[in-house]
Amino acid sequence: MTSKIVVNNIESDTGISSVTLISHVAGHNSTQNISGINSVTANTFHGSGANLTSLPAANLTGSLPAISAANLTNIPAANLTGTLPAISGANLTGISGGKILQVVSTTKTDPFSSSSTSYVDVTGLSATITPASSSNKIMVLVTACGNTNGSKGYGRIVRGSTAIAVGDADGSKVQATFDMNNAASGNRGQSYVGSILDSPNTTSSTTYKLQIRHENGAGNANINRLHVNDDSAVNGRYSSTITLMEVSV
Repeated sequence: MTSKIVVNNIESDTGISSVTLISHVAGHNSTQNISGINSVTANTFHGSGANLTSLPAANLTGSLPAISAANLTNIPAANLTGTLPAISGANLTGISGGKILQVVSTTKTDPFSSSSTSYVDVTGLSATITPASSSNKIMVLVTACGNTNGSKGYGRIVRGSTAIAVGDADGSKVQATFDMNNAASGNRGQSYVGSILDSPNTTSSTTYKLQIRHENGAGNANINRLHVNDDSAVNGRYSSTITLMEVSV
């Protein structure tokens, strides 16, 4: 036979701190579920809250204990909101090379001419860099503009006194980085834009520069000007640049 007790309050007896509902089933005591009750008020509740559902957020107050998110998986992206804190990369390790460590650059805007049949430095068109490691590379970027008259000319990139980025030796052929063609009309310039990834293998101060020469000395090899240099709108003034970038490896 099923019985039902309808009450407004269940209150513990004097001196008793708790009330327990127990059923006797086949000689075993077990606690029972309570349903249909709008609210239960007590100082403390005991037991697992694993099956609690539909708790209004407004009723959850107080401070939650710190929780590690180390094992959180499969979190929907839509549930991740807010602003992430700034992250420092100071302690990152195992990152491969290729970083630009420093940049040095020189730009020459005044003209330079030479009739020498041996390579000479282009005055004011050099840059000096001190590598942080002997294993690092130096990216050398050069832009230059000019022409020759009388015959052709040549240009080359030099590290210290060592020519780099030139062709192989072959008999009496001139080893060069680029040609400077003879402009028959006098007012046609030629531009050179090039680069080389050099391995200086040093941590000492190292200078890179541009050198030029004339083929036979019967005219001039010119940088930042044309061989016809009169005051005319058909004649230009140019700039040339050498840039050095240290690349970690």
